[in-house]
Amino acid sequence: MTKEFMNKELAYDLSISPFLLLHRNGVISDEELAKITQYLQEKYKPLFVSNLYVKSLDIKVF
Repeated sequence: MTKEFMNKELAYDLSISPFLLLHRNGVISDEELAKITQYLQEKYKPLFVSNLYVKSLDIKVF
């Protein structure tokens, strides 16, 4: 794995995270999230998530 590859993966993850939170809280719709996800995938071309539906993890702290 190259540094450039890892930077793209990280940039994608950091970019999509706020939108996943907005979606989970009902601020944006499934359709809006799909458009945002598609745009970010085209921009960053992440290998690990390019063909997956991105879903945030529900990790609750006490």
